[in-house]
Amino acid sequence: MAQAFIEALAGTGKPLIGTTATGVVGNTGPVPAGEDHPSEPGHPGALRRESEGDYLAAAQRGIRSAVVRPSILTHSDAPHGVASRLVSAARQHGAALHIGAGENQVTCVHVDDLAELYVLALEKAPPGRIYNGNGANVATGDVARWVGRALKVPVASATREQAGALWGPFFAMLLALDHRMSNERARSELGWQPYRTTNSLEDDIARLALEPRDEHPR
Repeated sequence: MAQAFIEALAGTGKPLIGTTATGVVGNTGPVPAGEDHPSEPGHPGALRRESEGDYLAAAQRGIRSAVVRPSILTHSDAPHGVASRLVSAARQHGAALHIGAGENQVTCVHVDDLAELYVLALEKAPPGRIYNGNGANVATGDVARWVGRALKVPVASATREQAGALWGPFFAMLLALDHRMSNERARSELGWQPYRTTNSLEDDIARLALEPRDEHPR
């Protein structure tokens, strides 16, 4: 699909924004990683780096191409997003889960901030740039505590396999990562300001918990 767009836009100087995910990097350890950080060896999400390479190469063909990486927890208070999935799963299970000790961190961003990042990339991004679309890094144990407090249910540790049975294996794999990303490039080059006016993940979880029913935990 990317190649079709690239062929159509070659030599025009028009913008072309691709999408992958911060999750392509895998585990980063305790220091937030920038866009040039290599993917963890063997990480299944690293396959999407090939798509990033196509968009970056398009910059050499007269296209103002860039890539935006949405966060693992791209959230809102809509009833069918990732925050809703976590709330629904906790209701179903009777407890809010985190994997292991819950000290690992993952990326989050409000969907409205992410939309703004796409607009800024269309307007301002120089050719051949990647932007991490994470508003913050959050500990998965904190996320579970926010869900537990909002629903008034216990918080419990689970294995990745136990969490996968409730959330789905792919989502559990992502929430088992220790995955901390830097958004400094998007802030400094594009003027992006996530969470300046949007709800935090904790706020959206609290709003979703007020709903009488969540229909699809997966």
